[in-house]
Amino acid sequence: MPLVSVVVPAYNAERYLEECLGSLRRQTLEDFEVVLVSDGSTDATESIMREAAARDARFRVLAKPNTGYGDSMNVAFSQANGKYVTTLEADDLFSPDALAAMTEAMEADGGLDFVKADGRVFYGERPESRVFEDLPTSARTGGYQAPFDPAADPVRFRGRSGQPGMYRLSYLRRHGIVHNASPGASFQDAGFWAQNMFCARAARYVAKGCYLIRRDNPNSSECDATKVVTICDEYAFVQRRVDELEGIDRARCHRAACLFAFEAYEWNVTRLDPACVPGFFERAAADFRAWDEAGWLDRSLFSPEQATFLDRLMADPEGLAYREAVPQRFASLLGVAHAERDALAGQLAAARAEADELRSSLRYRVGSALAAPLDALRGR
Repeated sequence: MPLVSVVVPAYNAERYLEECLGSLRRQTLEDFEVVLVSDGSTDATESIMREAAARDARFRVLAKPNTGYGDSMNVAFSQANGKYVTTLEADDLFSPDALAAMTEAMEADGGLDFVKADGRVFYGERPESRVFEDLPTSARTGGYQAPFDPAADPVRFRGRSGQPGMYRLSYLRRHGIVHNASPGASFQDAGFWAQNMFCARAARYVAKGCYLIRRDNPNSSECDATKVVTICDEYAFVQRRVDELEGIDRARCHRAACLFAFEAYEWNVTRLDPACVPGFFERAAADFRAWDEAGWLDRSLFSPEQATFLDRLMADPEGLAYREAVPQRFASLLGVAHAERDALAGQLAAARAEADELRSSLRYRVGSALAAPLDALRGR
């Protein structure tokens, strides 16, 4: 049995997949298997996977019809053989010591259900010119200092869902934690993460940037404004799972899920096309009204500003959208455009200054003087 199973789900990921798999071959930890899932890909994704499996016996391929990210993850997790399981998206990368760092944390505290490492966002196609930004899993430092109990206080220790962690496979199977088998690839990691915050009794955050997240993939769901509204469906799934999971404090988890949803909606609305904002607000307001009627909406978990906004949202979502959110979204987009324009103007000014400095230099003037007679002879 391998120590770690790494699941790599992919749909038409030929552009980035080879680099992704290369980051796995360079791992300092060698005791792992890779479960490559081609979700009905129509490009060279499956061929790249099969070539990788032919070169390295640790890699194996699961080719399946296109049923979406969540179903691909569930199928792969069901066939994983490792003691621990983690995920690497086909357009992202692991640092060379990622698996070693996470397994070391899991093994050091033998009773952990999961660990979650920090991430690093990167921009740029060429490795030598990439720009990186650190992305901590949590702003709450307590989770880094010692193991914590997520189920006892899922609100206090909540962290980012984006970068995958490493999970004890027996723990996931015991609790029946699964991904939402919704179509496509949109925010299913959020529902999976919420279930872990409700079920896990021992976890830890790892203060190391193990997971490298690509932010320049135009096909990424995070860059697709038309998909952002599907976050509402994901948190409806989370609320359903609270009623299905065994051995959890359902009332506490329903309340926590409301806060998780609010923060996710708040974050995602900043990336919506302005035309989508009113419809998104209508759906969000309907969700929170239903949860309020069910007795799950605990305003004490929200900041005063969040609670005020929430009440206004539920009372008049359309008015709130048109009075504030849409103008703010346009202002944000305009600000980005102005910033890009100003940056280009700055680069142009710097280039002109360099050219002026070159023209005024002694070497340039001497060279021009020497070239003048030759130009005259050539008839220039």
